[in-house]
Amino acid sequence: MTANYHSSKIQKLSLRLQPFVIGLLCIAFFGVGFLVRSLTDPGEPPKHISNTKTPEEVQSEADFGIFWETWKELENAYPFDDEEPSIQSRIYKATAGMVESFGDSHTSFFDPEETELFAQDVKGDFGGIGMEIGMREDVPTVIAPLKDSPADKAGIISGDVVYKVDGEDVLNESLDYIIQKIRGEVGTSVTITFLRKGDDNSFEKTIIRKRIETPVINTETRDDVFIIYFYSFNTHATDAFRKALEDFKISGKKKLIIDLRSNPGGFLESAIEITSMFLPRDTVILREKSGGTDEHVYRSFGYDLVDESISIVILIDEGSASASEILAGALSEYGRAKLVGTKTFGKGSVQEFLPLSDGSALKVTVSRWYTPKGKSINETGLVPDFMSSLTRKDIEDGNDPQLDIALKLLAE
Repeated sequence: MTANYHSSKIQKLSLRLQPFVIGLLCIAFFGVGFLVRSLTDPGEPPKHISNTKTPEEVQSEADFGIFWETWKELENAYPFDDEEPSIQSRIYKATAGMVESFGDSHTSFFDPEETELFAQDVKGDFGGIGMEIGMREDVPTVIAPLKDSPADKAGIISGDVVYKVDGEDVLNESLDYIIQKIRGEVGTSVTITFLRKGDDNSFEKTIIRKRIETPVINTETRDDVFIIYFYSFNTHATDAFRKALEDFKISGKKKLIIDLRSNPGGFLESAIEITSMFLPRDTVILREKSGGTDEHVYRSFGYDLVDESISIVILIDEGSASASEILAGALSEYGRAKLVGTKTFGKGSVQEFLPLSDGSALKVTVSRWYTPKGKSINETGLVPDFMSSLTRKDIEDGNDPQLDIALKLLAE
């Protein structure tokens, strides 16, 4: 199978560059641009009322005969006893298949081992190569590499398509399967073949796995501008961002750039808390709907950490998703910030993580969210006020035209 065979799909994928992540795949994250509701989220989310049936009612209406018939035929016909999966493994795979039948790429079943890996991802401490992947146009695509991670140092960029893992074609495999193939013991290597938009040929990278500790924030100053490089809405994000704003105040600067490029999201609670640092109390941050017409409105806590006189520019790209889009969308709609870069990922849904009795878990989409003015960004993303791309050559040459535009805007 050649790279050209998939070129039509690849050319539909917008190439967006720059560092980061948090759902970090491998950080292998279990799906791109995740937005997970914490148990301490403010307010009560909308309730979804459905015609939920009990297991007993399902059993009385559904024909499970074909399931057990298939099980029996496999037992009798499959000749390689030493290769048979365990009974429990079959049950987990069947359960995962049932969940996948809902057709929502953000709704997933995790067996106990995958659940533990997911928990490590959310905490920002795990082994892997430091990139997040998600399905784009039905192919596994790099959303973003973690800055200074093995993937980043290997030259992997947003938009690269994962073609093969250790020689196995994975273009038609599930995201979870690919993630498990890429993950491995710290210190071992994985060889990944990629396809890149604009290139006719595939390219191969052998990358050493390491323990990944997700950075949250870095800061720097450029003349009279303070820059916050914001990489993750993980469990440490709110405290880290508050500390960065305190440093901003101490610096005496009056202009602020927030770099959300390749920041794929995190906890809904973190998004609300951080956006509340900019907006007056009770200002609408986002609207959440689940199923019917019920709407839950999340409002600012009014922390008032940034004076309204401060000029703000936010950098975004295709790797900016979910929680990043909440922050950028709210500040943009209220005129608190200008957006520079390329269109964001377009992740307008919220997931809940539901532990199950044996250590397994469900990550299930429970609602869709909308900007303060009621706009859905799902699949469409946020469009920047000033469009600017960052090319591979820009990165190789150490140039950043998006940041240059932001600095120029703040100098006016």
